[in-house]
Amino acid sequence: MTIAMMSTSTFEMYVDAMGAGSPMVSVDPGYARKLLRDLAPWSQSIGFAPHRDFATIERIFGDVSADASDAVFRFGRDGKPFYVPGPNDTAPLIQRRIAQLQNYLGDDGFGFETAA
Repeated sequence: MTIAMMSTSTFEMYVDAMGAGSPMVSVDPGYARKLLRDLAPWSQSIGFAPHRDFATIERIFGDVSADASDAVFRFGRDGKPFYVPGPNDTAPLIQRRIAQLQNYLGDDGFGFETAA
């Protein structure tokens, strides 16, 4: 099992960058665990296995119950998966992910955004 370590200042930089695109809000731990647990099977349904550290991250929640949350999550955009490449995604990786989505969902079964 591999967990990357980063400095506090680097972590804070990532949190600030994420918050710039969409405001971050505090949520109940049960809600967060339910989000993680619901996202994993949804991602698998479109061909993407959970991250290799999924089980490790899941353990952070300890005995927090996902069942404590009645939240219902809708993933994607306008009812379809939507791929936005990350800043470190290479052209070959982007092509592989788009091909994966096409394989599972067809050409019109998902959306994606490229850099402006």
